[in-house]
Amino acid sequence: MVKYIKNNSAKSAPAPGPTKALLLALHLALPLFTCLGCPAPHNYLTLHTIEITPQPSSKSYNTLLNNYQKILTDFILPDGCIDLEALKQDPDAQKNLNAFLAAIGPIDSPNNNQLPDDSQAKTAFHLNAWNAATLRAALEIFPLDSSIEIPDNFFYQQQFLFGNQPLSLDQLAQLCKKNSDWRIPFALGVPFRGGPMIRREIYSADQLSTQLDNAVADYLGSCSGLQIDYASRQVLFGREIYNINQFFIQNYCQKYQLQSVSLISALIPLAHKNTQQQMVELVGLDVAPLPWDSDLNVYQKYPDEYDQNNHDGNGHAKLPCGIK
Repeated sequence: MVKYIKNNSAKSAPAPGPTKALLLALHLALPLFTCLGCPAPHNYLTLHTIEITPQPSSKSYNTLLNNYQKILTDFILPDGCIDLEALKQDPDAQKNLNAFLAAIGPIDSPNNNQLPDDSQAKTAFHLNAWNAATLRAALEIFPLDSSIEIPDNFFYQQQFLFGNQPLSLDQLAQLCKKNSDWRIPFALGVPFRGGPMIRREIYSADQLSTQLDNAVADYLGSCSGLQIDYASRQVLFGREIYNINQFFIQNYCQKYQLQSVSLISALIPLAHKNTQQQMVELVGLDVAPLPWDSDLNVYQKYPDEYDQNNHDGNGHAKLPCGIK
């Protein structure tokens, strides 16, 4: 048996033998080898609670709502891109956005004088609250360094404090979904390229059904909702469509008394007319889910090739909008 004896003298330790030297070198080098080719560690965005403090105001709720409509008109482009840079530099617009959010809280309290009793009006109220909150959240995180990633659970983590009522964006979305209409998720605009756009108009009870139809059609006419993978000859649908694809197929078959139909055919009646004509050419292709794109859907002063080639200038994407 070999015994290792601690050397308490001032003499330096003898150099390790060739075997020990090799093992030591491998031990030190192992972390380098194991990390070669590994993805860089994620640098996720740190989210903070956004406090919406109620402020006494002489302006009526309708006036604040109209001010919010002006924000949508001024800073949301027809194709859904948000001019966050201009909004960030406009203190009056930011003040009006905060004032509108302050006026609608506490969101779901019986003591909220702004909360209507009519179910359609209540849905419109909640949708306006959601879209204003997501726009405010986008303003909070802009500009975003390209090295920083938005966490996957952004909608759960991003919290608002309406007076003394804390709400995450997801909880606010659930209030909207109390109305079981299947079109509601398409009206929940997000500031990211992967989801439905924040629409340029406020929601109202008397126009709600038409507005929800348009939200679905806008999604189908956008690169967030539909793209083509040319290499694989696949039509890629955004998750709001793909996650409930059987719902569209079953509804279409039931309506027209068919045994089966493709997803693309089932969706054509829901699209804008110019999109319908182009979707007809896609019938017969396979379908697949479109990967989520978490890039901020911000307006670029100098549009890139993607924007120039894929938008018709009227708020709809040119089909096929896709991956070369």
